[in-house]
Amino acid sequence: MTRLQLRVITGSVRARPGLFTAALLLSGVLALFGALLLSGRATFLATAEAGARAEFGGYRYQVSGDSDQLSEHMHTLAGDGQAVAVLRASAALSGPRGASDVQVSVLSGPSRTGLLAQGAYPRADGEASISAEVARRTGLSVGDRLELTSEDLPEGTAEYTVTGITRNPAAPNELTAVAVSGEVTGDDAGAAISSWLSDADPCEQIGVGKQCGSGAVTVAGVDYAVRSAVQEVSSRQLAGFPVLLALLLLSAGAACGAALAADRPHAGRVAEALRAAGATPRRAAVLAGSGMPLTLLVGSFLGIIAAQVALGLGHAAIGSALGQYWDGYRPALWQSGGLILAWLLLAAAVGVLPEQLRRWSADTRGAAWHLRPAYGVALGAAGVVAAVALVYLRVAEPHRVLTGHILGVIVGALAAPVLLLSLPWLRRTPTAGTAVRHCLTVALPVLMATMMFTGFAAFYSASLHFANGTDGREDQTLTVERLTIQDVAVLTAAYPQAMESALVFTELREDQHLPRVAPAGESGCTDAMCFTSLGSIALAPEDGPASALAGTAAAELLGGGAEDRATRVFFTPVTGQVEETAEVTGLSASSLLDSQWLPDVVLAADDPQVEALGLEPSNVRTIHLPEFGSLPEDQRDAFRSDVITRAGYAFVIEPDSPERRQLTRQALAVPVAASLVAVIGQGLAAITFLGRLRPVRLQARDYGVGRRGQCALAAPLSLSVVACTTVAALLGRFGAQPALIMNNPLVTGSFGWWWAIPIAASAAVAIGLLVAAARTPRSQGGE
Repeated sequence: MTRLQLRVITGSVRARPGLFTAALLLSGVLALFGALLLSGRATFLATAEAGARAEFGGYRYQVSGDSDQLSEHMHTLAGDGQAVAVLRASAALSGPRGASDVQVSVLSGPSRTGLLAQGAYPRADGEASISAEVARRTGLSVGDRLELTSEDLPEGTAEYTVTGITRNPAAPNELTAVAVSGEVTGDDAGAAISSWLSDADPCEQIGVGKQCGSGAVTVAGVDYAVRSAVQEVSSRQLAGFPVLLALLLLSAGAACGAALAADRPHAGRVAEALRAAGATPRRAAVLAGSGMPLTLLVGSFLGIIAAQVALGLGHAAIGSALGQYWDGYRPALWQSGGLILAWLLLAAAVGVLPEQLRRWSADTRGAAWHLRPAYGVALGAAGVVAAVALVYLRVAEPHRVLTGHILGVIVGALAAPVLLLSLPWLRRTPTAGTAVRHCLTVALPVLMATMMFTGFAAFYSASLHFANGTDGREDQTLTVERLTIQDVAVLTAAYPQAMESALVFTELREDQHLPRVAPAGESGCTDAMCFTSLGSIALAPEDGPASALAGTAAAELLGGGAEDRATRVFFTPVTGQVEETAEVTGLSASSLLDSQWLPDVVLAADDPQVEALGLEPSNVRTIHLPEFGSLPEDQRDAFRSDVITRAGYAFVIEPDSPERRQLTRQALAVPVAASLVAVIGQGLAAITFLGRLRPVRLQARDYGVGRRGQCALAAPLSLSVVACTTVAALLGRFGAQPALIMNNPLVTGSFGWWWAIPIAASAAVAIGLLVAAARTPRSQGGE
């Protein structure tokens, strides 16, 4: 940088110290907040990923199932040191200085579960590790002896030596213990094994692979569990992050753009002085205008540095406040720099818009869209009618105009502004006619562009909202399939409120053949494809909420409840050929079982038909929680996290899934974005319109026109802004309506109200325009 450049820049800063100080502080605070936001998110997700990987104990797979072949194969791998058996249970842990309830995992071999904080992982029989929270509560330390007591443990009560203290960084307050015991794979404990940890995928093995396809064996990979855990965290704990980041980007861009726009007049005068001194126009413009961009860059750079210092000093406290353990942080420098670059580019665009609009308005003053009002009304009305017809044909008869909703939005966006700004009542006086002509030059292209964006946003938002919930009601249920009996016991002990109303079903063994059920009277079929429908059979426990469903079947399976019997079918999983059929009798209809995620027939475990039909209970359980959505959010999050990481082989089914949450955010984000575009575009059009209307307003003031009359001059644009946005939103909303609703009145659905958000934004612009127009304009000398 030359001495002349430095002197020009410093002189510009000294000439307006308040503006440049505010810009420096503003950019610094925004950069600080943005860097903290991005680094915190990156660290939070990395910690969640580390916690999910820790539950796999350094192995690649969690394996579960009720199959003799699987058990034999995994025992062989365990003997070769390639796998360990896992038994999960709730237990009482006591030491010399205290006691605590824990979730214990007893392994048949060396443990690598959790992140080691002190000591070493347990490797030999009789060794154990405990979580840091257990150590804090009980006072246990490395080398102490602890005692585990549980009815689900092979020994009932056993003593272990503490070899290490571990942490789950994603849940530092959890109460867990991991012990090593050869009794897990003993002759009497084989059925109690919850799952296996292994580096080998049994589904790739000959024989076992067939059972993976049938569902008798389930496998979860560590990468899949990590992705699920990160997706769960992103969609729930960090659900508001994208919206917050977008607001930060837009706010920072607008604020920095305002600073650039405020400095432009002064920079222009400096540039003129430099040109008079002999500098080239380009060099003069660069020298005069570089002060504010450099100030914003310096402020952003200082903000990033401050964020790194704050994270370096306080990452542990931040992690603790967020319910995690942070032993460091992710700086996210590239993401922070990219965010700042994005808002500076946006600021540059916003900063030059007012000047460009003024120039464009002045250039087009003499060619103010010479369109006769009568022609405008006819053309606009025909276009609006055509737009409505296109949307209607797309909804009522989609085979006629497949893209009618898109064409309708485009035609409506082009025609509605012309119609609204050509209405005769807007030109009832010469002054009003002059105001309308100024509106045409500025408002027509802006309204057309914002209408298109609003129409497509309304269509997209309403379509997503309808697809996410066609009946308009929130489903509060959660279903978890492929759990073991030990998993259910641990979940029941850890989450008694959630499991109080849970329906727990015992699945049937499927390692030899697949038992299914079909409507009565279809016993003549020879393969699975022959049946009109095939459902599943499950067993109900002797007590608990699910026991009331013993002897029931889905109403659809029983022909709407008229039948009391169904057909049991056995077929081979590979060929789909039916082996044998038999009748299941004494069934009553239950509408609850019509849900696609519940079994179609439920029999009592002690029902004589179970053995007579050749049905064998397995170690696999399915739980259905009908009131899961009414639980506190922290319990729901902890429950899902346990299932995803400690029982990754399970299959979670929930209407409020991460995928649905992502679509819901999109359904809200798109109309919000359309609202911001409408506010910016229509707001700039309103500002330019008031600037061009200044001579007319001054003339009206001189003739004694009051505030009401001044507002009347702005009425054409203000009313047209709201009306055009409403028309576009309605076209998009009705274009999202599926044809099946038009053709079948019994089908209902909810489209939400988010698609109408741009209407409120345009109304705010219109009100602001009227308020600004009501202010008495001042002459140039009085400014």
